[in-house]
This record gives sequence, C-alpha cells and structure tokens, in this order.
Amino acid sequence: MFTTEQLARHAGLSKRKITALHRDGFLPSPVGRPGNQGRRGRGQYLFPDEALDVARWHQARRRSIHGTERVKVWLWMEGYDYVEANVAVRQRDVRERMGQVWQSMRAHVPALPVSPLAPSDDETRNRVLDDIDEAITRPIEKEYGEAISAAYALLGAGVLDAPVYPVESDTVKTLAAAVERVRNSHANRLSIPALPNDALPSLKNVLEAINLRRGAQQSLDLDYARLLWQALVAITELSKDRPEPLYRFLRAVRHFLYSMDPHLVLHSLAVMAPVFAKKEEVAPMAQLLVTEWRKRRACALAVTTSA
Repeated sequence: MFTTEQLARHAGLSKRKITALHRDGFLPSPVGRPGNQGRRGRGQYLFPDEALDVARWHQARRRSIHGTERVKVWLWMEGYDYVEANVAVRQRDVRERMGQVWQSMRAHVPALPVSPLAPSDDETRNRVLDDIDEAITRPIEKEYGEAISAAYALLGAGVLDAPVYPVESDTVKTLAAAVERVRNSHANRLSIPALPNDALPSLKNVLEAINLRRGAQQSLDLDYARLLWQALVAITELSKDRPEPLYRFLRAVRHFLYSMDPHLVLHSLAVMAPVFAKKEEVAPMAQLLVTEWRKRRACALAVTTSA
C-alpha cells in the first residue's frame, strides 16, 4: 500500500496532483486512512498497490489525454476494472459519440439522413454522392490529383449502406497493387514472411465494416475490442526496448491513438476486428499477451513495494 506522499514520489507527480486524481475518481479507492501519529488533522490515505500503476499511467499520458470522461474510458480499456465497467453504458456512449460524428459529417454532406438509423433510398444516396463530390472530392482532387478517387470510394462506403465504386475499376486495381507492393516491401524489411493474398480481407469487406449506418444498427462486442486494445498495449510494453521498425510503428500508433476519443477507438476495433480474423482464433492469443504483460507489471510493482 502507498500513502499519497509515496505515490507522488514513485510516480514522479506532486502530492497535489495525486490528491486531484483521487478527487476526480481516477485512482482506486483508498483502503484506509490511519491516524496522524499525535499530530493535528487526519492522516494520509492509504491506496492499494494498483494505484501506483495508475499514477504512473497518468504521468506518461498527461499530455495526450484530456477530459475526465476520456481518462476514465481509457483506464477501463487498459484493464483497470475498478473504473465503472457497465458495458450497456459503454454501448450507449459509443453510439452517442458516433451519432455526433454523423452530425458533423452532415455539416459537409447535408443530404445525409438526420441520423444513421433513418431510412434511406436511391434518391437520397445520389444526393449524398453529389454533396460528397462537391464539398470533398473536387477540391481535394484539384489539389492532389486523381488518387483522391480511392479516398472518395472509402468515404462513400463509410456513410452509405454499401460501397459505391465498381469493384473491378482501374482505381481499385491500382490501389490493391500499391497495397501489395507496400505489404511485401515491409515484410522483407521486417524479416517476416509476406502474407498470402487470402490472409487480408477484401476491400469490399473493409468498406462494409466501416459503414456508419450498419454500425449503428448492430451490437458491438466492446469486451473483445477492449481485449484487443490491451493486446496492443501488451505488445508495445513487452517490446519497448526493441528497435525493429514494426515495434516502433506499433508504439507510434498507440501514442497517436491516445490523442483520440476512446469511444471512436472502441468503435473502430469492434467493427474492424471481425473483418480481419475470427474472434475464436485471435482472442486466446491476445489473452496470452495480456496475461504475460500483467505478470511483468506485477513483478515490477512488487519490486517497488519492497524497496
């Protein structure tokens, strides 16, 4: 167990900051508050050992994550179970956030239905495509050239019920060829075997997965999404001293995602994961990684506690 002063010293934070973290509900509940050894006033809180992990987490993320609710969701995603973990509430929060994303898109594409749950028809789709073309595709294409047509296809698929590009079009073939070259190039550079063609999902399946209208109508497996995030954390923590490009890339991705709304990250993991691999194949491997990471974290904490 740690007092406020001990937490501050081991985590590299001020006592005032530890007090603020406790006040805002970011730390696990204290296990006691003993007397003050004859001095006036009450003694310091005694926090469980896990509180040091959380305090160090805050120290490392203090410049990336802002807002009480975001901090609590990130803590829950990282496996701190003392944070409220009502999955039904999480489902509601994710859907509300995606609804806000939909409304922000309507500011640029006014032909979109009032919500992702509202009915749509061919006439609405055509008007949406016209809006996308006018507000997004043409300005960017003028600046960057025809390559924007691939992004246009992605955006169209993301806001409509189905992809709106011809599957055999030259654009899609060119995009697929470029992805193949990059994939094989990185596979050689990272000393890992190139993935077989059938190991990656089709572009059609990916575009259908990111469809906001479909995502709003299906139940999201947030527990699985949470496990996948913890697996990414485990990989980056277990390999934090490895210099290979793959591990550096994963660490950079993790660091970047902390600056985003965790509800969006949860949604993305929940809708994309089934496209790339079956849960029954991935979940056991992810759990093994997370278990090993937690063991090492517990050992490091034990060393600090005994010091």
